[in-house]
Amino acid sequence: MVGEIQEANNTLAQQTLGIICQTVQNWLQENVPTPPQVQVIAEQDDTSTPVIDNLYVAQSHLVERPFVDLPVEEQRNRYEGIHDSVFDVLDRLRTIEKKQSHTSNFYIFADQSAIAVSNDQFRPNQSQLIPFVQALAWKQPLLQVGDEQMPTNFNLHRLGYQMTAFANETTIYKHLDETMPLLAHSRTGDGQHLTVFNLGQPPVVVSVPQIGQGRGQLVHLREPECTNPRVPNQEPILVNPTEEVKTRYPASLLNQVASQFGVQLTGDNAKRLLNGQKTDIVITGDGGTGKLYVLNTPDAGPQLVLQDVRRELTLKDSYLSHVFTDKDKQNLTKYGDMGRAVDLIDKQSGQKFSGFIGVDKDTKTLTVLRADQIRPKIERMSHLKGIPLNGLQKQRLMEGKAIRLDNMTSKAGTSFSAYVRVSAAGRNLRFDHIPTGQSQKTAPAQSGAKASPPAPDEGKPAKPKRAAKLKP
Repeated sequence: MVGEIQEANNTLAQQTLGIICQTVQNWLQENVPTPPQVQVIAEQDDTSTPVIDNLYVAQSHLVERPFVDLPVEEQRNRYEGIHDSVFDVLDRLRTIEKKQSHTSNFYIFADQSAIAVSNDQFRPNQSQLIPFVQALAWKQPLLQVGDEQMPTNFNLHRLGYQMTAFANETTIYKHLDETMPLLAHSRTGDGQHLTVFNLGQPPVVVSVPQIGQGRGQLVHLREPECTNPRVPNQEPILVNPTEEVKTRYPASLLNQVASQFGVQLTGDNAKRLLNGQKTDIVITGDGGTGKLYVLNTPDAGPQLVLQDVRRELTLKDSYLSHVFTDKDKQNLTKYGDMGRAVDLIDKQSGQKFSGFIGVDKDTKTLTVLRADQIRPKIERMSHLKGIPLNGLQKQRLMEGKAIRLDNMTSKAGTSFSAYVRVSAAGRNLRFDHIPTGQSQKTAPAQSGAKASPPAPDEGKPAKPKRAAKLKP
């Protein structure tokens, strides 16, 4: 079972892959006529570097050929059943982070390894019944560059890198682990060139001549050796390496997180914590779940706190000395924000402050955004998504009420309308999109903007779209 994973020579991802293989084997035997020669194993692919482990099904055609002859609904049931069994294993594991790309779901472990599961969707009459699962590792980040039998971009994916940008014949790759170097890979007529950006170090260029198949150069990404850093006829790679960013709390706090909670925070979660924000939901060393944040106490200074995940929101009569009205509770329960700024009292310092109360939908708990953290930003706004803001609209936003704005321009360049308000949980403004064609109840205050806002205490806004979640 999952709880039986122990420290061993194999990575946690390799051990997990072994459990997944056994799970898939058991599922096939219980749900599909399975000949004895069909065996599910973890197969090591050492044809290039890095070496990778794959879920492999010997004689898979014996279960996949009959699969496509089934009725479509039965195909769907089997497909979802075997995929759900894999994700059930992964969702019970103490991973430190989950990430998703357009092709895979990643479950990341504290020993610099990860399980990658393809996020393919069911397609009728396709023989791919069994999910594609790999065990990645980067504790020894060795990368084969310039081997034409195994293209460098394939090896980068095997190591846990994902393409993030492409410009001027140069592809930028970022790793699942934020502590790994940023990479830029390009080709010229005379070879391949890899620029390695390790944090706090000058960039290193590794150039591999075009010398034929089966050849290349092995690069240790943590300690790359510079080879021919100025390649003739090659345009410079215009990429800025990640710079040190000043944070509210010192980076040494991450070591305290690891020792106190058994969690290795990386990437955005580490940045959030060090900047005084809550992390995403993490799994602690003892199997607990919640969001980590820093609480400043007058006597002991910054203290780490785990905000536990609750099954449902429970509202008491008051919160931080604010007594809820029935309307407050209704708005919090229904919309996730109270719809107004109120006076609150800090439990640690006893000082009074103005803030917005909202609901963290991940943990089903209340959260507060101090008004002095969002109001200056609103005051400085002259436009929002291309629409000018007047003084009355900004005042309503700063009070926690909602305004309606039409014909805003999204990042994709499309036009949309939405109710806009402060979100305590999101620590920013929130956009509740309005379906195209919905009529307005009041006359516009100015071109492109409507002064009649549907604050929770004044109307019922459209519910915000939920972000896509990892399967299952």
